[in-house]
Amino acid sequence: MLLFKFYHVIKCVRISMKYPIFSATIFFTMKRALNLFEKLLVKQPNCHGGLGHVLTHRLYANDDGQLVVDFIDFTIVPPGSSIGLHMHGENTERYIIVEGNGQMQIDGNNIAVYPGDIIENPHFAEHGLENTGTKDMLIIVYQTSKRG
Repeated sequence: MLLFKFYHVIKCVRISMKYPIFSATIFFTMKRALNLFEKLLVKQPNCHGGLGHVLTHRLYANDDGQLVVDFIDFTIVPPGSSIGLHMHGENTERYIIVEGNGQMQIDGNNIAVYPGDIIENPHFAEHGLENTGTKDMLIIVYQTSKRG
C-alpha cells in the first residue's frame, strides 16, 4: 500500500519555490520526510530500449545551471552511532535513507526516518542523525551549492 508518511504533522506550510530535486511546488514541514518508495517513483516503460519497465525518481537536476554538486557520500551508521549536530553555510545537504531507521534532528525538530526517506537540511540549519535501530543504517548524503 502506498501511503504518504505524515509523522504527527503539527503545521504544514505550502512553500512555492522550485527545489532542485523535486522541481515542483511541494508541501513542507519539519515533521515529515518525503519517501522515495511512496508516490515519488514514476513508471518508465522500455527505459532506453530495455525490456519491461523501471521505477525512477530523479534526485537532482541542474536545470538552471546555477547549482553544483559539492559531494555525494555513501555512509554506514552502525546501531547506536550518530552523525553529530552540525550546520553548513550557504548550501543544501540531503540525506537519503537507503536501509535502517533512526532519528533525524533539524533545528531542534526530531523526525523519525525510514528506508526511502529524503531529508533536506536547508541553509544554516543545525542537523544530525542517530541510528536508533538494530541494524546498520545505509545513507546517501549529497550537498549542492550555488555556482559562483
